[in-house]
Amino acid sequence: MTAVFNGPAPATSPPGESPGSAAGKAQQTLRRVRAVVVRRWWVVVACVVVGALVGLGASLLTTPKYQSEAVLYSTSATDTNAQSAYQGSLASQQRMVSYAELAQSDAVLGRAIEESDLPLSIADARSQISVTSKPGTVLLTIAAVDSNSDEAAKLANAVASSMVGYVSSLERPIDGGRPVATLTVITPASSTNDMVSPNTALNIALGVLGGLAIAALAMLAFYRLDTRVRNEEDLTSTGLGPVLATVPTSHELDSDRTADFAGGASPTAEAYRRLRTNLKFVAVDADCPRILVTSPAPGDGKTTTAVNLSLALAELGRSVILVGADLRKPGLGSRLAVDGAIGLTDYLRGDAGIQDVVQPSGFRNLDILASGPIPPNAGELLASERAGKGFDELASRYDHVIVDTPPVLPVADAVAVGQWMDGVLLVARSGRTTRPQLEQVMSQLSLARLKVLGCVLNDAAVRDTEYRYAYYGSDLPKAKGASSDHTISVDTASQGAHSDSGNMTRSARK
Repeated sequence: MTAVFNGPAPATSPPGESPGSAAGKAQQTLRRVRAVVVRRWWVVVACVVVGALVGLGASLLTTPKYQSEAVLYSTSATDTNAQSAYQGSLASQQRMVSYAELAQSDAVLGRAIEESDLPLSIADARSQISVTSKPGTVLLTIAAVDSNSDEAAKLANAVASSMVGYVSSLERPIDGGRPVATLTVITPASSTNDMVSPNTALNIALGVLGGLAIAALAMLAFYRLDTRVRNEEDLTSTGLGPVLATVPTSHELDSDRTADFAGGASPTAEAYRRLRTNLKFVAVDADCPRILVTSPAPGDGKTTTAVNLSLALAELGRSVILVGADLRKPGLGSRLAVDGAIGLTDYLRGDAGIQDVVQPSGFRNLDILASGPIPPNAGELLASERAGKGFDELASRYDHVIVDTPPVLPVADAVAVGQWMDGVLLVARSGRTTRPQLEQVMSQLSLARLKVLGCVLNDAAVRDTEYRYAYYGSDLPKAKGASSDHTISVDTASQGAHSDSGNMTRSARK
């Protein structure tokens, strides 16, 4: 029997970007960061919106401030010749820095408050006044800020007037005469409705920037703390091998955990067909690929994967034996409605031959070897030479041996069974399995020198998988033997078996 597989090979990394290389790790990190941002985009939006609202709220709660300015001009008493006039201009420019400091002195401010009768202390007045002088000029600008524009203008004019009088007395010679330098108000301050504070646009912009900064910190925290795998990129980044299939979340598996292989429009069944196809590219060359199906922890979907992979293989007309090697918590028998009281334990204890405990599943081409009674020494039985001989005998009778084992992390049973297998298929559950768990699994499997064929991402959200329900519509071929990107065609010699098993309906029990 010859099978022709028309499906995509498992994705591989571009040259130089293998998971272990520096470029590969950088690409994986970027993909993880992108995935975190895409998955939690609402956090970024919320932080930006909250930041903008905080900036707007700060502006609305801040008392408006108005600014008024008075401009003074400095002149020097000099001779009428050009050289003296130039020297006087330079002297005035040099004085401007001193005048700017002088305008905020206690003497000037005290005099301004006294003359204008403003209800301010000298410290309050100083906090509301700013004095500037543009280099290279003889202009002095006195700016006053207040919540009342009229009060701001009054304070600026009072300080300007005080400066004029104070400089006049300060620059007057001791023996009397004209002051050496004088200040003249050329632009008195006036009230204005233009606010200088708050700057609403600036506050909103700062709020948005603050929100983005908080969002970046939140994304970093999610990146560091959330180690759960959610999509194929997350799973590939662990270095456990190719992702052979992504099984979408579906209510189809709620009852007996078997996909509808007869329906023709089942994304779940198609996912397991893709797994079947991709295993062809990674499985070792053997007459009977013996595949161990396990996971890091309970509840990841390893048994469901083992059952549906077996059904997908049987759909091709291949003979398949599904072995329940989870002797500590048997569930395969009840899953497929076979007698769980007899099974692998009976054979391993020497109470029965291997073929004596094999049962029909009710599906064509698929037999079941249930776990049987729970033994006190499950690990020892599975690691025994009798176990190896039993799997060899099954391999001689069936085209495929699929073995469901306990999870890797709680007990060592999966590693014990792995020595009799051609490869390991690891199942991870989206949103539940973590990277540290996968790293521990990889460490244990590597220590035992077991070959990991690849991974299956189970229970993935539809947005995280390439499968879409819209894809499986009326355009999907439903005829037997029809092929798509993931379907498998067989040669003429196998057509009879394939058409008999293509519907995968449960037959009468023997």
